[in-house]
Amino acid sequence: MGDIEKIIAYNNVKCYLNENQRKELLQSLNINKSNLKTRLRGLIAESEFYIIMHLLNSCKHILSFDESTSVLTNSYSPDCLLVLNDNSKIFVEIKSKDKREYKISRGNLRKKIDFADCFGIKLYFAVKFKHHWGLFNSDFVVSRKGNLRFPEDYRDSVFEEVFNSRSIIFPKGIKVKKYYSKNKDALIGIQHQQYGNLYKYEFFFNDILIFSIDKRNEVDTIKSVVLELLHDAMNQQNSKLISNKNDEFILIQRLMSNIVCWDFQFLFTHLNHIKNDLGLRYDATSFYKNIVEERGRSYFTLELLFTVLNQLIDAGVPIIVTSLKKK
Repeated sequence: MGDIEKIIAYNNVKCYLNENQRKELLQSLNINKSNLKTRLRGLIAESEFYIIMHLLNSCKHILSFDESTSVLTNSYSPDCLLVLNDNSKIFVEIKSKDKREYKISRGNLRKKIDFADCFGIKLYFAVKFKHHWGLFNSDFVVSRKGNLRFPEDYRDSVFEEVFNSRSIIFPKGIKVKKYYSKNKDALIGIQHQQYGNLYKYEFFFNDILIFSIDKRNEVDTIKSVVLELLHDAMNQQNSKLISNKNDEFILIQRLMSNIVCWDFQFLFTHLNHIKNDLGLRYDATSFYKNIVEERGRSYFTLELLFTVLNQLIDAGVPIIVTSLKKK
């Protein structure tokens, strides 16, 4: 078994192993460490891309290809074929880079384009630069001689145009108070490892209370869950913890400057906050496989996200939802 097969096997099970078990498995598989990092990043990016396509409802069909099978005929096949909602078809090569640059040799680029031309289907490159996804057609990649840079080439991405994704601008002035206790019941089971159970949640804009959640309206806790990406952004900008003698804590998070997010990021963020049946956190691959097993069902949908956003807008929070589709 070569490194590629070993890495795929490891990627499929690592979410169900603790840290020591992962180390033991890697040692027994004897995988080249540099190869592991590069290949693993690529596999995770593929899973993440497929999740995004599913959550955005961008495609009628998603067909992925087995790279190892393509080797039999020395075919330069892409990672997947997408049938979009307008019935158009595109091939997509999925890449992920820690750095701000993606390179493909002119020879390999030409062979991949020639493969796509055999089917009369346009080839695109979906490239993840750290946390930013871009989509570039092969003509643009050729014009850049196979060398894409972030952020210089990011403005030429057609990700939003092709997949009908929307950006969301949150204004500064948003504040959230989360109340935790080790002695009170949690709202829909939400717990913090250090602070205890979340028993109350308050959302403010310019210090005006927009809504509040406690046990009396516990069903509304889904609003706080949907906004997890916003919480992460506020936590980075301004976060303050207040504690008292009763093992109770109040976490105050503020948005000090406007932020821009994408709709799929809200839906995707939750995999970092939920656990599988073994009590271990999901990763992109295991979350993707779980969605496949559930026949595409997901707890978080675009409809749910925009229901919450529209409620906030109606309550006076000047959130801007816009499409970056090019005309």
